[in-house]
Amino acid sequence: MSHLTANADNALSRRDYHAAAALYLKALERPSIRPYLRAALLTNLGLAWQYLDEVEKATACFEDAVAANPRLASARTGLGAMYARRARHAEALEHYDQALLLDATSATAHANRALSLEALGQLEEAWKESEWRYAIPTATTFSPYRYTRPKWKGEPLQGRTLLVHREQ
Repeated sequence: MSHLTANADNALSRRDYHAAAALYLKALERPSIRPYLRAALLTNLGLAWQYLDEVEKATACFEDAVAANPRLASARTGLGAMYARRARHAEALEHYDQALLLDATSATAHANRALSLEALGQLEEAWKESEWRYAIPTATTFSPYRYTRPKWKGEPLQGRTLLVHREQ
């Protein structure tokens, strides 16, 4: 089993989502998988389906993962992301909040929460949460702009210039 899951994990990290999904499905065929491992496999399978834009399949995987292990923050984050994809942001926030109760340092849950808050018009709270996007290890598109000037922290701008950088 470990060889199979290692290959699936490697395929997922290489962004070979079709191969990852096939390998996770094969690993999940085993009848005697412990619930915590089943939840982890389902979460990773959900990620593969998510990246393949298979929203229904991804949602089902994240739901099953939460059922198998309600304390797996990444499964709750994934489920929240699927609700957000359907513009069901209030429900997405419930899952992000649950994920953050389990893992307060989950940058993905915080960053996704920011996007749902923004969609709901809760801009002040969204802005605070959005700083977490820089802590997501795989989010190369969010990498902070490399500029030698100090970052603006909301202080008055009288007599100063503010450079606004488009990042998304």
